[in-house]
Amino acid sequence: MRSISSLCAAAIAAVTIACGDAESVVAPAHSSDVLIPSLVRGAQVAQHVCAQCHGSTFEGGKSGSATCPALSAVRNYSQASFDRLLLTGIAANGETIGEAMLPARALDEEDRQAVYLYFVRIVDTP
Repeated sequence: MRSISSLCAAAIAAVTIACGDAESVVAPAHSSDVLIPSLVRGAQVAQHVCAQCHGSTFEGGKSGSATCPALSAVRNYSQASFDRLLLTGIAANGETIGEAMLPARALDEEDRQAVYLYFVRIVDTP
């Protein structure tokens, strides 16, 4: 199993080699062409937003009095149910997570899609 850091570095390196600068990548019109830039963006956003509570490897952790689950559970979500969780704090099973998801509510649609893609395609947690 590769570490999250090495996967992020590999994705960023691939985009940098292909495009010259990972920060300036503009998503092309064809969905097959946006995979690597989306994964890079997803990795960046996940490290910045999700890792605060779920840990740098996304295996879960504690944030104050809250217990934050491993994000491997994202694989059980559709994009729509993942968006619902982030925007409303309501999990796919109907459980209310509540205010714990507040930091993620600021993400725009593009970032939510990139994070979802990243967790579904790359993150390998128990």
